[in-house]
Amino acid sequence: MQSVSKAAIDMANKTNGTTVELNNLSTNSQIGKAALEGLALAGNAIASWALAQVISLIVSGLDSLIHAVDIAKDKLDESSDTSFYFIRIGKFERRTT
Repeated sequence: MQSVSKAAIDMANKTNGTTVELNNLSTNSQIGKAALEGLALAGNAIASWALAQVISLIVSGLDSLIHAVDIAKDKLDESSDTSFYFIRIGKFERRTT
């Protein structure tokens, strides 16, 4: 019992063989317990947020994959516009063919 504090030894001596309820120890231990519960809650919230972000990215990727043909057709229509832009010194000029 060399590493036990004097307060713990005194408390053990006062019990005279009876059990001690741990809930009545000290305010510091109760604060520590509450802090650990708060950290556990924050950790769970962060894990839930990260999982939601991963699921969102997967759904977004699948949506893009499913609609890839439609997106490509739209971009092709936009690029096949009959307008052309010519660069002149200092300005852009739009010509249609």
